Amino acid sequence: MADKLTIERCNVEMLFIINKNSAIGKTPSAFIKILEATEELSIKNDNLVFKKAHFKLNISEHDKKKEALFIKLSLKEISDENLLSFSQLIRVFRKVTSECQIGKIQLIWDDISKHYCILAYPLIYEIENLMRKLITKFMFINVGLSWTKTSIPEEFLSIRSSKSFEEHNMMYQIDFIQLTNFLFKAYREIEVTELIKKLSGLNFQDLDANLFSEIKKIVPQSNWEKYFSPHIKVDPKTIINNWEKLYALRCKIAHNRDFSKSDYQETINLTDKLIPILQKAIDKTEAISIDEGDRTELADQYEDNFLKRTKSDIEIFYDAVFKMYEQIRELYSIVIDSNFDKKTPIDKIIDSVFTNVIPDEKYTAQDVKDLISVVFDEENINKYDNFELHNLIGQSLDIREMIIDKIHQIETIKEESDEDN
Repeated sequence: MADKLTIERCNVEMLFIINKNSAIGKTPSAFIKILEATEELSIKNDNLVFKKAHFKLNISEHDKKKEALFIKLSLKEISDENLLSFSQLIRVFRKVTSECQIGKIQLIWDDISKHYCILAYPLIYEIENLMRKLITKFMFINVGLSWTKTSIPEEFLSIRSSKSFEEHNMMYQIDFIQLTNFLFKAYREIEVTELIKKLSGLNFQDLDANLFSEIKKIVPQSNWEKYFSPHIKVDPKTIINNWEKLYALRCKIAHNRDFSKSDYQETINLTDKLIPILQKAIDKTEAISIDEGDRTELADQYEDNFLKRTKSDIEIFYDAVFKMYEQIRELYSIVIDSNFDKKTPIDKIIDSVFTNVIPDEKYTAQDVKDLISVVFDEENINKYDNFELHNLIGQSLDIREMIIDKIHQIETIKEESDEDN
């Protein structure tokens, strides 16, 4: 089947950079004689015939120093077959100049590549946006409407008017090659240090199915393997390899590089393989079941892959405070009031935790309140320099880690108590 024609004229312009050490091919007439010496083409006046395709040929001196020749080829009748012949003709020009060591050919205009790029781009566009659709739908259904803001506690929603939280469709700002990281990059569900904490003090006889399940979380696993592989029997490596090949072709189009019919055909082949897989994955998003812990992990992974690269120090500070407060709120729900109202004042939650649960730690309730007050002080947040912000971020992370350790201690004691009973 012939390709759809996208151009009304087809020109290729080249600079022939003359080899100063060569004794031949330095003038238009001398260069034409070298071309005529090949049996693959014929030239008469300004007409060139190659494989039944007819071209207009113009060769002139490019500059006064006579260091280059300007070559222009125009295809007289555009067809799929003649375009293929045109590509082959360009290779003949390159071959002749290379084998005769008379200089190098540099393309400066290429309507052949333009034609195949125009044909290929809609395929790239479709597959790229299918991947965006898959990730967006997967996150929307399984994590919720505001997955990009899951790190913002409800108590802090009043500052959403801040420019730091402007709503974007982030998926359309992500680079093509980075899209696959979210689905195919392997993650540990638990870090080594956290696993060591859980295992410390345990004996061999304590190993049971639940503990073994925890240990397995140390093995890196991609979101595709975890959520989609049970529904779609395709080797993830095949998808990744094909995506990377497609990315290389996309770069050719984006950077105006030589793009041939074979490149276009490979684009067709790759998209034909990937589109059904992505479409099936999109259809299966509603059948995937995700527990609450995995929802939080997915939101964090999304943020790590797509948001952190564009965040300012102020936004990183906001995130650190939000995550710190979330842990304080979790500790409050575990120890003090599991049914507390989300409208419970922030000060009450913080004071209760630091008074009743962790009264003797390095940081105090006032330290936490001071950090949160900086978050709410939108008018003055920009007055903090990077050094000050990094210090505040460090404090927030330290407090969060302190709270996480306390939660772990409480959960461990509870598990031991349950086993004794």
